[in-house]
Amino acid sequence: MVVEKLLSESGGAAAYLGDDMTDEDAFRAISGRGLGVLVSPDLRETAADVWLIPPGELTWFLERWIESCGNRDG
Repeated sequence: MVVEKLLSESGGAAAYLGDDMTDEDAFRAISGRGLGVLVSPDLRETAADVWLIPPGELTWFLERWIESCGNRDG
């Protein structure tokens, strides 16, 4: 699976954001090695670690994620 390959090659933090049932395999693959994020106006049963309601919570999350990565330009 692509998510597992990327996790094995990545040395940094990882998150997978998805919005429907087709993302459940990726949520399970990243479990314990990164953050699975369900982005949906409605909560449903999911393997994701957290649930964000778009657009406000998604925007907030992405802004915090960028801040946590710091300046990588040099």
